[in-house]
Amino acid sequence: MNIQEAEQRYAELAEECKTDEELNAKIKTLDEKEIFALAHASFRGDVLTECQYHSNVFLNFLDKNEIIYKPDSNEVDKNVILGMLMTLATLLGNETDSAARTELQGQNENTQYGLGLANYISDEGVVLKRVIENIIINQSYYTAVQKGRKIGVHFQDQDGAFIPLTKEEAELLAPVEPKQKKVMLTPEKLGQTEE
Repeated sequence: MNIQEAEQRYAELAEECKTDEELNAKIKTLDEKEIFALAHASFRGDVLTECQYHSNVFLNFLDKNEIIYKPDSNEVDKNVILGMLMTLATLLGNETDSAARTELQGQNENTQYGLGLANYISDEGVVLKRVIENIIINQSYYTAVQKGRKIGVHFQDQDGAFIPLTKEEAELLAPVEPKQKKVMLTPEKLGQTEE
């Protein structure tokens, strides 16, 4: 039974049963191979569900406390987002490195799959942090470009070389205030918008 079949079978069993006890009793009647395939699918599904849940909780917290979106100015503070991403990538990197070290210490022929996954996650955490660092660096240059336009120049490179804006460019490049809608991501209101 592959992962998709196991996920489908688990979903079918869960839908047939009214309680967790009923589901557990039904699962116990299956053969060992199917039980562990369903357990694997369930464990994996739990992670995906929890990640989505915590993402929604975090977004709601940020929205409720106006940490990123400032309704009075109708702006999103990208610096806060990028700072949070850097912090979260660092925390994730620390945790994934620790998991990879733990797997390596207990390594034997039966743990190769887990070790490979832990190493892959750790490596991707490093890549994620590097990507976020590059985004932050490029955002800093782009912010300089945007602010340069407000003072009448086009910055041309990373060293700050510039040329003045023409009158027409100054009019065309005047910032346009975006009209954004706040999306409330509570489970009850997922996808609904507030005016």
